[in-house]
Amino acid sequence: MQKSVKIMCCISVFTVSCRSIEVEWYTACSDADQYRFTRDICEIAVADQTPMDLVSEAPPADTQEDNVLDTTVCTSGNCEPIVQIGHGWFHTCALTASHRLYCWGENNFGQLGDGTTASRTTPQLLTGTAEFVEIATTSAGVCARTMVGTVSCWGVGPLGMRGVSTCGSVMCNQRPVEVPNLTGVVMLAGGFGHMCAVLSNRSVMCWGDNDVGQVGDGTVSPTRELPTTVPGVANVRQMACGAKHSCVLLDNGSVRCWGGNMAGQTGQASSNLTATPTLVPGINFVEELALGYSHSCVRRNDRTVACWGDNQYGQLGDNTTTSRSTPQMTVPLPAVRQVRAGAFHTCALLDDNTVQCWGDNQFGQLGDSTQTPRMTPTVVTSLPAISELGGGGTSYTVCAALNPTGLSCWGLNMNNQVGDGTNQNRLVPTQVLP
Repeated sequence: MQKSVKIMCCISVFTVSCRSIEVEWYTACSDADQYRFTRDICEIAVADQTPMDLVSEAPPADTQEDNVLDTTVCTSGNCEPIVQIGHGWFHTCALTASHRLYCWGENNFGQLGDGTTASRTTPQLLTGTAEFVEIATTSAGVCARTMVGTVSCWGVGPLGMRGVSTCGSVMCNQRPVEVPNLTGVVMLAGGFGHMCAVLSNRSVMCWGDNDVGQVGDGTVSPTRELPTTVPGVANVRQMACGAKHSCVLLDNGSVRCWGGNMAGQTGQASSNLTATPTLVPGINFVEELALGYSHSCVRRNDRTVACWGDNQYGQLGDNTTTSRSTPQMTVPLPAVRQVRAGAFHTCALLDDNTVQCWGDNQFGQLGDSTQTPRMTPTVVTSLPAISELGGGGTSYTVCAALNPTGLSCWGLNMNNQVGDGTNQNRLVPTQVLP
């Protein structure tokens, strides 16, 4: 049953729109902390303490709530909603409403977090961890936010500390390890080898790979091992990372990006890297960000999608393969509820619960039963109504939480990241969970 959650005994500061839902920022009665009504799930993200007095109630019959998922995962007869899907390069994870995390696919760097390097062909429950409320994937790692605003990571990449295990010739963590010097986190975003966190005061810290300035602290260095503050950004509403670039959405609907810009993905005319947050010109009224390997997309408040950056496979959706440094409107779509980017493709969830994708399709990631790239949106075939799309800037696989139950995935599967027990690429959605 769909539910809404309210914070009692608190004063609303303002209400904004984030992704497909309404996001409310509150000041606690103690005037000490701020709370965020999390995107996509009815749960309070807590900076430093447990939320006060929560009341759940059914919404009025005539109220449409897009922010609550009724998609469920059933295991041994126990069904629970899926609230988030994350894709790495060759692995996939899905988080449920009861904070259960399932991961599958390649595990050579411990990115499944189960203490081994054995790959998994089907979803496996991660046990013995804190309760996670959000996940963010890198190419070969995962970071997860806890209910108290701390972050733990595993695999390789932006772990916030040196690996404690050896995965081949690479230092890694095969189990979740808490990132030091990082608290009060309310949102995460992961790139190829870097990670960013939005804090309760709505500032940003990033760490990990920094070879093209993707950490955003004004420096260019091989890596930033520990989280570092990104200067010049405040009032951040949403954060997203591509492979080697990062963007934030601010309260005023504008977007600032930094990092690699060889294809114009940070929105600057010059192809030079940008080591500090820089305004993306020509775009406003933004409600959601989605970053691919080297392209960027936004959903605006009129439910349209605009993209910029690399376009060699048509991933900008403007019916060309010309890369752009300024935002381009995609071929018109019906009202868009969510936009997600993969490595070189883009997908949109529409108000009618159908999905359309465009761009690279060499592994079937557009889900249209072909391997033909598309420069304009094409309908994903054989897909029932869904509630949530997965995304990841290094991924060639797509998963969708079905409505009312199940999980379907398609695209690249050579490392079992589709999760159907095989390593065969899937050109159309394949049901993974019931």
